[in-house]
Amino acid sequence: MKGHLHLPHPHNQRLQRIQAPTYERLQARLAEDHRKKKKKKTHHIKNNSKIRRTVARKKKGKSNM
Repeated sequence: MKGHLHLPHPHNQRLQRIQAPTYERLQARLAEDHRKKKKKKTHHIKNNSKIRRTVARKKKGKSNM
């Protein structure tokens, strides 16, 4: 676990905050943007988890084509 503290993984938001306080602002900003996007995307959808997966797959297929 201690060795992982050195690696700035995108999944480890807490560790990033501890290492670089500047990341805190970026994380907060990104979180706000993601929240806004989520609200817009899942405005008429209740099961955002299932829908998001299908949307992601569809997007990937379109991008490949």
